[in-house]
Formats: sequence, structure tokens, C-alpha cells
Amino acid sequence: GEEASGEAASGDELDTLVAPILAHIRMVVSGLRRSIPQCRALVGVLRGLWSLLAAEALKFVEEDLRQRSSWRLRLMATGASERISSAMSAAIRDALGHDVKEKDLDPPAPMKRLGEFIGGAANES
Repeated sequence: GEEASGEAASGDELDTLVAPILAHIRMVVSGLRRSIPQCRALVGVLRGLWSLLAAEALKFVEEDLRQRSSWRLRLMATGASERISSAMSAAIRDALGHDVKEKDLDPPAPMKRLGEFIGGAANES
């Protein structure tokens, strides 16, 4: 009942929050694809970008945990970073086509830390 509708609302909110970030990623990725024709080099840069975005989200979540501000904010940050992650892995998959390897799609360290954080926090609540 009530619980589910709250969740749904946060999904819409998340869409609104993430849309400009995803649009920015698409723009950056298409610019990079034009300027870096070598697939492997491109993937290196994309992974760097992914790691940077994940590190930002991780910093936010760590800060938020320290302040114990809100579980909801943390949920938003995680949801956002998961969507960013799927956008980044899709871009890498696109860039490499059939040459894509498991390690190319392996989330960067800050992304994994973020996942652990959220997993841990979920068990707490």
C-alpha cells in the first residue's frame, strides 16, 4: 500500500535527478568517441570517468553517513550511481562491440565500495 507508492515516487524523483547527469554523460561519451578513435584508449578514458563519478557519489554517501542525515538521500545517491554505472557500461559495450571483455565492464573500486556501503546500511536499518 503506502510503502510502495512512496517507493514509486522516489523512482520518479530519481529519474528527474539523474536525467541531466545521463544527458551529460551521453554528450561527453559522443565527444570522446569522435576525438579518440582507438577503442582501447577510449575505454580507458570512459573507465576513468566512471571511476570519477562513482568516487563523487561515494564521497557524498560517506559524508551523509557521518552526518546521519537521511537514509532517503543515500538511497537516491545509490540509485543515481547505479543508473550512471549502467550508462557507463553501455557506453563501453558500444565502443568495443564484440571485443568487450568482462574486465572492461567490471565496476571501478569506488562503485564497489558504494555497493558495500549501501548493502551494509540496508542491514542496519
